[in-house]
Amino acid sequence: MIDHIDVIDVTLFHPDDAPANANWQMKDRLNGWTSPGRCRFLEWSGWYNYDVAQRLLGHYRLFHHFKADYFKSSHQLPAASAYIFDYRTKHGFKYFLTRIVTFLVGIFEKRHYPVAEIAAVNRQLVNDSTSILYDFLIDADKNFTAAFLQAMDRIKSPSFLSTGTPHPQTPPIAIQYNDNRTNNQYNSQVNIQPVLREGATGKTKAVFSKRQLLMFFDLLSKQTTPLEKIDFTKPARFDALAGLLHAISGKSKASIIEELNDYRTKGLYDGQKDGERDQTIAALSNLAETFRKAGFRSIAKEADKKIVELERNKEE
Repeated sequence: MIDHIDVIDVTLFHPDDAPANANWQMKDRLNGWTSPGRCRFLEWSGWYNYDVAQRLLGHYRLFHHFKADYFKSSHQLPAASAYIFDYRTKHGFKYFLTRIVTFLVGIFEKRHYPVAEIAAVNRQLVNDSTSILYDFLIDADKNFTAAFLQAMDRIKSPSFLSTGTPHPQTPPIAIQYNDNRTNNQYNSQVNIQPVLREGATGKTKAVFSKRQLLMFFDLLSKQTTPLEKIDFTKPARFDALAGLLHAISGKSKASIIEELNDYRTKGLYDGQKDGERDQTIAALSNLAETFRKAGFRSIAKEADKKIVELERNKEE
């Protein structure tokens, strides 16, 4: 049984484009409410519909309270599925109220009402794009930040606008049929084998093309000042950063976000045990050698310096 909700880093809900002197005291206070009564109040007052991030936070909080009650009695569905079905049955009235308010605001104030926009996003989440919400609710207990950023990325994707989840295309199938007759009886065997094609050509979505990679290194060579360092203390930027690293490496954004989160509380080169230091030194050595062979001696030189530093610390 779940009787508590883990503490969440409320800075995740601070917009990146907000003024530097913005006051988040009230926002952080309300986003920090976790009791059942307060969460339901924020839900019905429309607080969770002020932006997409808060909408996900609302689902996370409401799901935990729902789950605590759900497990107290006999149940047949997974808790996340049951929560989505339960929320869907009550959502129609909430959405109806939002549409009325949106209509009145449009007539009397003639302005955009952002709550209506997020309410429509929420309607899509609980009715058509339920896999996004389901995955978020399941994964958030393991790593809230990674699950949150991945869900935000999927909601911002243009594919979110289309209803439903497209099914993966089935590869062409070649059927091989062998027929052996024995004493007027048929022994039949059907082997279903996918038709293999040669490697696909073209650019992988969201990954830099070969030409873009060449442009990337050319632009790096023109830098006269040091590049900005990755700031591991600002998780709100991890999504965009993971997108860039995915474009460069081809590795999944979710795995990159997990890696970034690993270094929020420890240094990139930290390692108190000799084995950890040895692994870091081995990784740096491979990095240095790869860049050195490719002609990027300045990067290899920096890696060599870091290796010397780690070796010195190891001896101490």
